[in-house]
Amino acid sequence: MFDEDELFTSYMDSLILGVDLRNSGNLDAAEKHLLRAAMLDINEWQPFFELGVLYSERGNQAKASSLFSQAFTKSPGEMEVIRALLSSCVASKDLAHFVQIVDQSNIQSEDGLKLLTVYYQLMDYVNTYHLRYAGNTYEILRRNSRGWQLISEVVAEIAGCLSNNTPYAFIRLGDGEGTWLHHSSKDEMRFNALYSRNRDEFWDIWYGEASAHHRGAFYSQMSMLAGCLGEADLIGVPPDTWIDHEFSIGSMRGIPGTLNVVRMLEQTDLSSTALCTQLMHYELGESIDFFDLLSSLDKIGIISCHPEIVDIVKYKFGIQEVVYLPIPGEPSRLALLGNNSIQGEHFPSAFIATLDHIKSINWGGMLCLVGGGILGKQYCIQIKRQGGIAIDIGSIMDKWNNKKTRPDF
Repeated sequence: MFDEDELFTSYMDSLILGVDLRNSGNLDAAEKHLLRAAMLDINEWQPFFELGVLYSERGNQAKASSLFSQAFTKSPGEMEVIRALLSSCVASKDLAHFVQIVDQSNIQSEDGLKLLTVYYQLMDYVNTYHLRYAGNTYEILRRNSRGWQLISEVVAEIAGCLSNNTPYAFIRLGDGEGTWLHHSSKDEMRFNALYSRNRDEFWDIWYGEASAHHRGAFYSQMSMLAGCLGEADLIGVPPDTWIDHEFSIGSMRGIPGTLNVVRMLEQTDLSSTALCTQLMHYELGESIDFFDLLSSLDKIGIISCHPEIVDIVKYKFGIQEVVYLPIPGEPSRLALLGNNSIQGEHFPSAFIATLDHIKSINWGGMLCLVGGGILGKQYCIQIKRQGGIAIDIGSIMDKWNNKKTRPDF
């Protein structure tokens, strides 16, 4: 099983090498070294935990859960292990095992106890809003909306709006929007710890801890945005495969983040709105028909943190004039966005300034490509109100600018 040289490696060397190999995608070699680490020190919890992560990446959640349980037995106070094991319980909806872990865990910190509260609410959430509920709600959305659109229908409708000078807005709602957009007060109270924890995570990604004092105003803005979703002509929603995946791994952020989009839209008047996959921007970014449509235009608008995108789009599509509205990029992605990206505070100062900028432009019949994160949804709706045609193309403009802000770029 092991080469001669490997037989003389230490516990720590085997553990580190196994983790490095796993993180680089070489799961078979990683498993061999992590198993060796487990053999070298049978009392250590970490090899079993790292093997559990490996099996989770392979999609074998049952084996992963078994390994997490072994790690927990050896060290019932390790928060990494407790989190992984509780996520496994959530995925399998095993309430009895969940309670057993909570009872046996040796948590000695306030943050750890808060985390248990979050997981308790997550277990409550998945027992209330399960996959069968998600499937039934999808069918309700299809019946209550203009239906489900594929890429060809999306491009054709955009082309028709351009030909007829018809205002139009396409927005996409993912797990970030599902996390932050306001739900009923009853729902907010019931899952307060869970929602607050997930909002903390997205806030730090989008705006950074330095802007945390604006969270109250941002929440109010998200409540207003939730109330005007029905103004969009097309809404991208998380596909059922995405939701299935989040449930399969017991994701604290992904389960409520994706499913809350579906729940929210169930309460929205969708009689004038069609639906499509939330990943439609990827399809638009590969669509020859959409490229041909852009190439037929003399003038467009762009909302982006990349000043270079103006020249890129002009060259790529032969567009003569671009109305550019700059916005700050996400501080957590600065290294990926590059030093030329617009920096600064997006909310509230740049957000208010951008809305004022939108209102000052004659958008009649003009298409605008929008890459503004969750605030970009509000920009799209405002552009439609001003007579324009707004497309929430998101991170595709990062890709056009050769910025690898997403793993699959």
